[in-house]
Amino acid sequence: MIHSTLRAFLEQPVMMVIAVGEASGGAALGRCLGLRLPAGDGPIEVVFSAWQWPDLARSAGPSRAVALTLVHPSTYRTYQLKGRIETVGEGDAADMALADDYIDRMIGMLGALGVERDVIDRWCGIDAVMRVAIRADDLFDQTPGPHAGERIPA
Repeated sequence: MIHSTLRAFLEQPVMMVIAVGEASGGAALGRCLGLRLPAGDGPIEVVFSAWQWPDLARSAGPSRAVALTLVHPSTYRTYQLKGRIETVGEGDAADMALADDYIDRMIGMLGALGVERDVIDRWCGIDAVMRVAIRADDLFDQTPGPHAGERIPA
């Protein structure tokens, strides 16, 4: 599912929003604070603040439907992965380091685009970090334009 173009895209600092389906039919969502790509065919891992996104923390569970939207702020290039959650767990020291690095990179990129630091700080809390492993089944191009919504073959 992670082809070379998407892998190169994800090696840049990109904004990430995760949405998890709820039993009510709605979705809980939040901003992610880091992403770890699989070495092989493993799941993608993302981290987020359970303190900042408590509904997401409550809703995220194994086998739940999930969508991960990934946007490059300066180009609006956007992908969306859809699949199922494999595992959910409390973040560890490596996840905290991943979040710290991600936040530093986003501060640099968004700052260069003119976004004020206090705006960035509103979604960069790293209290109660959780890790979610996602098994992606589908990949979509969501970049605004004529191909938005098209499935990208694996």
